[in-house]
Amino acid sequence: MHRVLKDHSFCLSFYGWQADLFVGAWREAGFRIVGHVVFTKQHDASVSLLRHRHEQAYLSAKGSVDNPPLPPRDVVEIPYTANRLHPTQKAAKVLRPFVECFCPRGRAQPEVSITKTSFLNPFSCQLAAVLFHTR
Repeated sequence: MHRVLKDHSFCLSFYGWQADLFVGAWREAGFRIVGHVVFTKQHDASVSLLRHRHEQAYLSAKGSVDNPPLPPRDVVEIPYTANRLHPTQKAAKVLRPFVECFCPRGRAQPEVSITKTSFLNPFSCQLAAVLFHTR
């Protein structure tokens, strides 16, 4: 991912329980972690030792980035989709604030990447980018 992103861009990556492995890989690739987002759920995604009701993502930067004038919240509620298309699908509207903030209108190409690491569901990300003004 780091190789294909332009300099001065962002990458929002969802990750699993082994955060240390993900963080190490992102840093080794050259990313700098600049934020952390928690996506809450109203339902149990799974149950083991705990009832899992959230997902997490790190916001990383490639190169020097400026603070946005109106950043999105770092805690976001995910509406239930019944996972009809994929077990980790997200409603595109959940990703909208991130697309609009980190890839504003007028940029020829998106300078943000939203990935679902190890459980990749790129359709939600692509749909959000198309619906909310990017290519």
